Amino acid sequence: MTRRFFHPFAMLIICTLLLVGIAQPLPTTATTSPHEPAAPLVQAANTLGTVQIEAGWNATCVINQAGQLYCWGDPSTIPNDLGTVRQVSVSNAHTCAITEAGSLRCWGGNQYGETTVPGSLGTVNQVSTGGNHTCAITDVGSLYCWGGNWFGQTDVPTGLGAVRQVSTGWDQTCAVTEAGLLRCWGRSMYGDPINIPSDIGTVRQVSAGRNHTCAITDAGSLRCWGYSSDGETTVPDSLGVVSQVGAGEYYTCALTNVGALYCWGRNAEGQSSVPNTLDTVRQMSVGRDHICVITEAGTLH
Repeated sequence: MTRRFFHPFAMLIICTLLLVGIAQPLPTTATTSPHEPAAPLVQAANTLGTVQIEAGWNATCVINQAGQLYCWGDPSTIPNDLGTVRQVSVSNAHTCAITEAGSLRCWGGNQYGETTVPGSLGTVNQVSTGGNHTCAITDVGSLYCWGGNWFGQTDVPTGLGAVRQVSTGWDQTCAVTEAGLLRCWGRSMYGDPINIPSDIGTVRQVSAGRNHTCAITDAGSLRCWGYSSDGETTVPDSLGVVSQVGAGEYYTCALTNVGALYCWGRNAEGQSSVPNTLDTVRQMSVGRDHICVITEAGTLH
């Protein structure tokens, strides 16, 4: 199994450059090196406002309002003929993006066929990249998964029905149906992240992490389960109503309905330490051990 790890010092360099900034011309394409400055890319993305932020295993990508994709870290290479996109998903070694026309493009590591898009896929509404597999939802709600399948993570359950959201973890997959039912399949070891609580009811969003899973119920409550070596499944009592959740490697972050960001679990790289000066947040994304947000003002952090 191909598993890439990004040296903490390299990530520290990137985060420092994000905060300090470097005066140099803005690039028109993404950097291919995780050691090149990220600040110009952030400036370029923020020029027209950022509409999506995606923190991957060792990389980060953003899409601005013009549909331009910017990535830094590893992997960060973007196909020259990609054009404008409306959603991106980044894993440890591969990236997938949905073009404005609804076509799915994937690139990067392809050891298990994770970037080989099925020819019959058609128009896509959402894509999610896992450890070594990929899942996509078509415009009619059909779920397709492909790539590494040693734990059955790409075996879409028979009779699943139309799906409105999918989240791929390292070796597991979770999907929310149009009826709000949650289904998870794949690896069941290390805390059993696919063992959904029987009393969870209907949900509006799910996030599959390395060894744990979190879901937001229709009432806005957050439920987490699976491996919890660092307390990543212990939801804070003061959390309240949640609008978005992200399950990282050994930590969790949640965004409340008033734009407050909470993070808990492992904090070796500071991934659970929310800055005191952070403004109200409207979108967030968690990676292996880093988190990125878009504030209500449209600024990327």
